[in-house]
Amino acid sequence: MQATVEKMGRRPYDSRDRLIAAMCHLMSERGYTATSPRMVLDRAELGKGSLYHHFDTKQELGLAAIETMRARHVRFLAKFLDDQPSASDYLAHVLTVTFDKRDGQALVRLLADPTVTSGVGLSTGATQWLEDIRAVAAGAVRTGESQQHGPHSVTELASVANAHVTTALGEALLGLSTWVPFTDAPHR
Repeated sequence: MQATVEKMGRRPYDSRDRLIAAMCHLMSERGYTATSPRMVLDRAELGKGSLYHHFDTKQELGLAAIETMRARHVRFLAKFLDDQPSASDYLAHVLTVTFDKRDGQALVRLLADPTVTSGVGLSTGATQWLEDIRAVAAGAVRTGESQQHGPHSVTELASVANAHVTTALGEALLGLSTWVPFTDAPHR
């Protein structure tokens, strides 16, 4: 089976992948600080040795999860915006919708977590993720504006995109308490 999977261009889903997937889910449900290594292991259905075989610290696992979610979220947003009209009001709606999805929820929780924002590693990962979203939004604004009104300066496009991202983040922060129920029950 493993040889078949590798031939198809995908690597097997191993314990490292399971740990990252579990951390992604827990960070979107609980946030980074409220997620313990034990919770990750329980969710991944792995033993303690697996975690420390692949990651030296919880922060290292958190960074791997951030990179996974960042790539997935930005790719989804870019594809969604490429497939649809780029009107400014549509961009605001799409951004709001993506912050309501699992990866977007994780980003909002990261940005709202004082433990994350006070450190360097996780804060840098979250900030880069947000910058990627701003860049995709600016590209969508550029496409929409050039189709409707002709080109604008890079500064104007970035300003419009940033305003939409900020509004969507604000709405997401206001809705944070209504997201996935906070529970210690195992999720299988």
